[in-house]
Amino acid sequence: MPLLRDGVKFVHGLRVGIAAAVGMIVLVPCALHSAVTPADYERALSLQERYRTLVSHLPDNVGWIEGTHRFVYRRTISGGP
Repeated sequence: MPLLRDGVKFVHGLRVGIAAAVGMIVLVPCALHSAVTPADYERALSLQERYRTLVSHLPDNVGWIEGTHRFVYRRTISGGP
């Protein structure tokens, strides 16, 4: 039975190694050649507005209660803003 366990460990190690190699082959060139553009920032800033209706319990702007250590905020609910 020890042979089976060693074989399983070998296969698992081989899968991890292959996944790491594929990840490096795919991700490293993308990271080296991609530059962030102003359009990328604009898309990122528009995400919250585009997906606001799909998320429940999303907090809105925070307002401090003057003279205290408390604050208030609005939250979205299912089916409404």
